[in-house]
Amino acid sequence: MKKIKKVFAFMLLLVMIFSQLHFTVVRGNYSGQELLIPVTITWDGNDDSNRPASVTLTLYKYLGEFDQTAATLVETKTVTAADEWKYNFDISDQELYYGTEYSTATAYKFKVVQSSITEYGYQTTYIDPIVTFNPPEVAGDGWDRITPCSELDIVTTGNYKSIVLMKKGNSCTVWTIDKLSDNEKQTIINSALDGIQGIGNPSFHFCYGLGVFLPCGMTVTETLIHFENHSNWSILATGVYNKSSALSNAAYITNTRNTYGDLRVSKIIAGNAPSAEQKFTFTVTLGDNTINGTYGAMTFNEGVATFELKGGESLVAEDLPNGVSYVVTEADYSLLGYVTTRTGFFGTITGGEEQTSEFTNTRNAEGTLSVSKLLAGNDIDKNKEFTFTVTLPDLPEYDVVHGDITFSNGVATFTLKCNESKLIAGLPNGTRYIVSEADYTLDGYVTTSTGAEGTISETEPRVAAFVNTRNTYGDLKVTKTLEGNDTSIDQEFEFIVTLNNNTIDGIYGGMLFESGEATFTLKGGETILAVGLPNGVTYTVTEEDYSLQGYETTKTGDTGAIEGNQEKTAAFTNTRNTYGRLIVYKSVAGNAADATKKFDFTVTLSDKTITGTYGKMTFNEGVATFSLADGEWLPASGLPNGITYIVTEADYSTDGYVTTKTGDTGTIVGGDFAVAAFFTNTRNAAGTLTIAKNLAGNDVDIAKEFEFTITLSDTSINETYSDLFFTEGVATLKLRGGEIKVIEGLPNGVQYIVEEADYSALGYTTSKEGDTGTILENAPQYATFTNTRNSYGTLTVLKTTAGNAADSNKDFAFKVTLGTTAISGTYGDMTFNEGVATFILKNGESVSAEGLPNGITYTVVEDYYGLEGYITTKVNDIGTIVGNSEVIAAFTNTRNAEGSLTIYKILEGNDVDTTKEFGFTITLSDTNINATFSELDFINGVATFTLKGGTSKVIEELPNGIGYTIIEADYTGDGYTTIKTGDVGTISETVSGAAVFTNTRNTYGDLRVTKTLAGNAADTTKEFVFTITLSDSTVNGIYGGMTFNSGVSTHILKAGEWVTAVGLPNGITYTVTEDDYSADGYVTTKTGDTGTITGGELALAEFTNTRNAYSKLSIRKTVTGDKGEIDEYFTFTVNFDAEGSYEYTGSNSGTISNGGEIQLKDGEEITIHDLPVGTTYSVTESDNDSYKVSATGDSGVIEENVIALAHFTNNREKLPSTGDNTNIYLWIGIMGLSLLGIVVMLFGKKTVFKMLTKDKI
Repeated sequence: MKKIKKVFAFMLLLVMIFSQLHFTVVRGNYSGQELLIPVTITWDGNDDSNRPASVTLTLYKYLGEFDQTAATLVETKTVTAADEWKYNFDISDQELYYGTEYSTATAYKFKVVQSSITEYGYQTTYIDPIVTFNPPEVAGDGWDRITPCSELDIVTTGNYKSIVLMKKGNSCTVWTIDKLSDNEKQTIINSALDGIQGIGNPSFHFCYGLGVFLPCGMTVTETLIHFENHSNWSILATGVYNKSSALSNAAYITNTRNTYGDLRVSKIIAGNAPSAEQKFTFTVTLGDNTINGTYGAMTFNEGVATFELKGGESLVAEDLPNGVSYVVTEADYSLLGYVTTRTGFFGTITGGEEQTSEFTNTRNAEGTLSVSKLLAGNDIDKNKEFTFTVTLPDLPEYDVVHGDITFSNGVATFTLKCNESKLIAGLPNGTRYIVSEADYTLDGYVTTSTGAEGTISETEPRVAAFVNTRNTYGDLKVTKTLEGNDTSIDQEFEFIVTLNNNTIDGIYGGMLFESGEATFTLKGGETILAVGLPNGVTYTVTEEDYSLQGYETTKTGDTGAIEGNQEKTAAFTNTRNTYGRLIVYKSVAGNAADATKKFDFTVTLSDKTITGTYGKMTFNEGVATFSLADGEWLPASGLPNGITYIVTEADYSTDGYVTTKTGDTGTIVGGDFAVAAFFTNTRNAAGTLTIAKNLAGNDVDIAKEFEFTITLSDTSINETYSDLFFTEGVATLKLRGGEIKVIEGLPNGVQYIVEEADYSALGYTTSKEGDTGTILENAPQYATFTNTRNSYGTLTVLKTTAGNAADSNKDFAFKVTLGTTAISGTYGDMTFNEGVATFILKNGESVSAEGLPNGITYTVVEDYYGLEGYITTKVNDIGTIVGNSEVIAAFTNTRNAEGSLTIYKILEGNDVDTTKEFGFTITLSDTNINATFSELDFINGVATFTLKGGTSKVIEELPNGIGYTIIEADYTGDGYTTIKTGDVGTISETVSGAAVFTNTRNTYGDLRVTKTLAGNAADTTKEFVFTITLSDSTVNGIYGGMTFNSGVSTHILKAGEWVTAVGLPNGITYTVTEDDYSADGYVTTKTGDTGTITGGELALAEFTNTRNAYSKLSIRKTVTGDKGEIDEYFTFTVNFDAEGSYEYTGSNSGTISNGGEIQLKDGEEITIHDLPVGTTYSVTESDNDSYKVSATGDSGVIEENVIALAHFTNNREKLPSTGDNTNIYLWIGIMGLSLLGIVVMLFGKKTVFKMLTKDKI
């Protein structure tokens, strides 16, 4: 029996081995898998000499964003090197969700935190664990309850995998591909209870993996589950879940400690002939050839840096890694005469220290000095000899002959003419020299020189160049004269002055030249003067043609040459004359006019030179006389334009005629234009009454109107005579003194009475004549009224002195002059002789003239005392005596000693604001001063004002002897430093005060050049060459990460690198250029490649080089085997991570995008074009269930210049005939079950069950 059991046990073992190869037989539940977070600590950096003995790790779990104070502490562990700096946190017993609601918000996150080790010099970085277990509610759309079936499609790979729940009775079995921890299983149980309708409260059992699951009656493959007894289930539910891998669960901690040191390379030159400008090339080679980039002032490429230094310069490589070795070498300069010694040229970098490598080059030599003479200007003498002296101040005992030049006590003299030079060879290198020329300013020369002082150099011949310039200048005047009777004083005439030197530009006196030409306009009588034109330059002055406007032009001096210190004149005269006509018309009117009567006329012209007959008029010295009767007229033609005329008619008023006229005066208008004078004489039988108002006495009111009443004897008269309306024969009118009223046309024979109102109350006495009478045609009537009034007044002259320097005892002489010489004698304090009185007054004195007649004028004059420093102010010095009043003529003489103060504002530096106003406060020692000096208002002795850079403020007339203090507002906050002189002082009458304030501001900015690569085919290791060019070529040396030579710096950058120039002067411009890499397939875009440095700001020049490349993917189909169908089409699904559609050609053609399908049969092939390099692709085939499929290149990455090939081979062979087409796996399963049944019968059910499930429960 034991033997039989062994046989069956062996058979059972074979069955189990077979099942492990193809499927797993599972029954019952299993214990939860451990859920771990592995932690690995890595130590990095170049200096591990200070590593701590241990660190403490703490595991937290949290929701949302990590907050250590709010997170839940799970476990703390101390690890050491003995633990290989590793530890596994077990979170099997940790809840994975907060509460019973499953979402990404309620899922716990985990974080490992290491104790701080910054005191050891380490920096710590973390990669946090990603512990994920999402039930169906989170991973997908929740549970899907379906009808129990025999087969169910499942997903067992990828991020989201199938989960299946089967309920039979009150027991649920849950299958997953992964083994779950207890907490994960509990999460699924809670999820199912909440998410599956009708599930009740069953017990749960879990199984996992592939194979045959006997308790459930199911077989699980990678893509489906086959159920045997699904009709017994009350619930079948599916969903998806995702579970992080052990790799995702891991946490990584990196502790890095790096220390760095510096390397300084210094250059020293010695001897009498070293070149301070000589650059010496150095190479620093590091023991680590992976070092690239800029380290302080050195830029390394594969551990090598090359650079140049001048004497006295040094270069420091900063932050080189601790422990790296170095060797410093200098190029060989022995051929240039240098002897080199060196120290510290090799060694090892030590963190926190500076290594020094020092090179000394020594050189001695000789040099030459050349002195040259040039003359410039428009007035030079090329034969003149100029005397020169060469002095060697450092060699006072130098007595050496150099060719024809002899030095005595270090001094040599010689002469040179224009364009001559003198070469002195063999002078000791490094010797200072001074070349001076005699003074020729009295000859009119201005001397400029270059190289007049310097040091002899072996390699650079010294040249002292002297240029003597003599220019003289002259002036050119252009005048405009108008002549003739018809010229316009407002007419502008246009001129052009053309010089033979077209380089002359700018303003010369009153003319503005551009390229040797000036244009301007002149009116008649105007002159324009060009001042300071170069001697010898020729000129042509042309005027526009104005002949069409009737002008004739004459000119003198319109061409010529400028002569130094002389004025040339170009005179232009334009003449224009025109002529017109005058017509005199005669007509008579009225009820008593004589139509045959001849009336005499006189025409008087303003031009007395006109004599002769002009049309119908004959003139003698501008006067013509003639007679005209009613209806006649007389013309004068050809009269000069612009002359005036007066036409007068003889007086016929005694004949009863009243004359009206128009155009009797005027101006002749040229162009044959006629002006007309019309005369009409009217005669009616009537008479006139004239009323005259006269005033007499010295105190009359000439503005006062006096009222009169005229009463006619005919009360039926109701009409107007001479603008005076009579009502029932009565009219009233008003007249002022000196006025008359002529009332014409009054009916002959009517009687009149003229009465004046009574003005005796105003002091007037009235006399009258003709106040009654009769109107007569030939006897004009006159009524004259005279009103008389006199009064007398007083004139007082008052003398006052003022100011800080007036003499109160000084005598001041006065003279009073009246408007009439008739007054003589004593009037109060003054005695007049023919209206003039003289007298003397001191300060505070006065005199008065009493009883002077009202209305006479007076003038009071004081002698002039301005030469003694007095300023006289006066009131009422001229005026009129007013009756019954006193007028006071007050004279005040003020004398003050005064001085001036000038405040200057100067700006210096590279970043000054010339528009900025700088505030100043000036405080005087006399706080009582409230006055304005030079438009500056002082209040209590204090005034404020502002100045811009380059301007000044002059304050005049400040009191002599007064102290002042000037304070400028504080502008240090704007970056200015201030130097001042003369800000405190005292005003002097004889010496002008001056205060100078100089504000200096310099600022500096930075320039950064960055390199970025883009595209799918860019080489991130490629080096790109940049050139940075500044507008200031004097910029030399190290500026941050850039070294400039004559304003130019070159650099090599890779992707993501940048270099920064620090401390560039404000205001200079820059241009950043990159070498052309288009031949390498790069397209360059740039921003900020040109610009201007702004103090305190960083300028960015950003360069992006883009390179894209494309390639192809071919898909090929091959069918093999004696059962393969060569005409059968197979479907291919193409997936790739590139967007868009792509053309394919070959056996088929068209376009395809991600997820698209293509059908191919045996021997066919297609190629997809222009896929971006770097694209990840995968090709899968379907419709091939009966084939054995093999594939190469079915997934991969598109590479440049490589055509990817996905080749699928499907094989199907004919199987040996058994007469049974049932699935072979089914038969294998039946055979296994049969064997199992036999074993059960032999060994017992419990024994076999224990053997099968010992690792699965």
